[in-house]
Formats: sequence, C-alpha cells, structure tokens
Amino acid sequence: MNYDLWCGPRETAPVMREQFHYDWHWQWAYGNGDIGNQGPHQLDVARWMLHNPEKLPTRVMSFGNRWGYDDDGQTANNQLALYDYGKGTAPILFDNRGLPKADMNWQKGFEPVYKNVVRIGNVVHCEGGYIAEAKAYDNEGKWNGQKFAIQDGPDHMKNFILSIQAGKLVNPNLHVSHGHHAAALAHIANISYRLGKKVGPGEIKERLQGDKFALETFEDFAANLAANKIDIGVDQAHVGPWLTLNPDTLQFEGEFAAEANKLATEDVYRDGFKLAEVG
Repeated sequence: MNYDLWCGPRETAPVMREQFHYDWHWQWAYGNGDIGNQGPHQLDVARWMLHNPEKLPTRVMSFGNRWGYDDDGQTANNQLALYDYGKGTAPILFDNRGLPKADMNWQKGFEPVYKNVVRIGNVVHCEGGYIAEAKAYDNEGKWNGQKFAIQDGPDHMKNFILSIQAGKLVNPNLHVSHGHHAAALAHIANISYRLGKKVGPGEIKERLQGDKFALETFEDFAANLAANKIDIGVDQAHVGPWLTLNPDTLQFEGEFAAEANKLATEDVYRDGFKLAEVG
C-alpha cells in the first residue's frame, strides 16, 4: 500500500499499531476514537428526537480515558459526553464503553450500557417511560408489550444510488447537512475532552449534580471500570470543561473559546495535500 497517500494531509508517522486497517481510530492524527467511529450512528438517531434536529447544542462537556490497555492509542476507549441544547429542548447523553463486562476478559462479553437492555443503541426518555431498542417500557422498567418496526437502512443505499442516477435528491434525508451534524457532535465532544485534565470521581459527581440520568450513567460507568480492576480514584478520568458553542456561527464562545476554536480548525495539511481556499 502507498503509506504516503494513506496518510494524506497528516504526517507520515511510524506505524505503531498491530491492526493497521482498523486501529487508526485510536490516534488523533487519523481518527476520533469510538465516539467518532460508532458515535455518529447513535448521535444521528438521537438528534432526530430533538425539537430542532438541524441545530447543534449550545454547550458540550465530555470525559473519559483510555483504560485497560498498554498501547499507543491516544483516544478514549471509555467516554461520556453531555450535550445541552438549552431551555425547552431535551439534552443528549452519549455513553461509550470499550471494555468487557469484567476482568479485562472479552469472553465475558460486553456490559449493557442501559438497564440490561441496550448494548449498542438509543434510549428515548419520555414522561411515562422510555423507548429502548424499539420497545416501550414504563419508568419501572416493565415492557408494555409494544414493539416498533425497525428499518436498518437498506433504503439509504438505494436512495443514494437513485439520487446519483437522477442527479438530484430523491429523499430529503440524504442531505449532506445531516452527516455534518452527526459528525460535529462527535468532534465537539472530543474538543472538550482534549482540553480536559485528570479529575477524581467526587469532583465529577459535583459537576453532574442535578442531572439524574448523567449521575446514574456515571455510576454504571465507574462500576464497569471497577469490574475490570480499574480504580477510577487512582487512574482518574480525563475531564473536559463545559464549552459554549454558537450553533449559528459554529464558533466556541466564552471561557476556553480560543483553545477550542484552535482545535476545531487546526491547520495540519502537508504540502501536496493542502485544500484550496474557497470564497
């Protein structure tokens, strides 16, 4: 393979990973961790539930760490992100865990991230209960027998091909802005994470005070670490600050804005791969 071409605009750094064709996700130069890998799939679905899914949040905060592995990975394998859309709009909470149920033994399987129901998927909280994996539950976790039909996406590929053939969108859900919003949610969370510092569990709980679901998720998050013999009090989480985002200008504002905007627009293009500036 042409490694220079593969690296594209980034530096041609030595290859420090065993699985060349996948583990690039764990290096900032080439990937965005699992929140930028699996994340946009679930973040895109989550934003469909919002009052205005075409808007990015006004605040974001993320924390996590790379736990359980002695490798050259840089991105977090366990990460939690909070997205605040302001008064009148529901928030989004993203929780990613890259560890097995216990003892760093993948033979024991994955830890479900929500009430033994969801391993990979979305949970939508309503006044009288929640929807998880296409089933409706009451607030006590009892399934009411209702199950919704799921379309896993074959029509997306069909619509994409039909749009190319027609030279126009055949379905409004194909608009490129939807990809932008799903990816941007991962990027802005990582920007908060990368501006963070090591913090103990007590301070994390203080930051999450008043947010019932965030506190519950953090307790499960910490319990999964403990089950894998990781003491979050010793091997602390990397906790990013709350960042304020102007969803109209796509610029960070207020405290940490200069550092955040620099990360969002860093110029790292090598000669031969620089993009032309478009007015």
